[in-house]
Amino acid sequence: MWDIDFKAMSENKKQIEYELAMLYDVISKDDLPRLIEMIRSTAYGSVTITIQDRKAVQIEKNEKIRIR
Repeated sequence: MWDIDFKAMSENKKQIEYELAMLYDVISKDDLPRLIEMIRSTAYGSVTITIQDRKAVQIEKNEKIRIR
């Protein structure tokens, strides 16, 4: 039998909703999936977010390709 802590799940959901709301203050809901895809598709490299006045104004992806 699984021991599920529904109270903790509810608190975690509230925390996640709060963090998403804070994130949406920085980056738009339209741009967030693009940012996530950039991160997921980068095997080696970096994704840099430029912030001005608490808003994301630029996202850069630098990808490294390993030559063996």
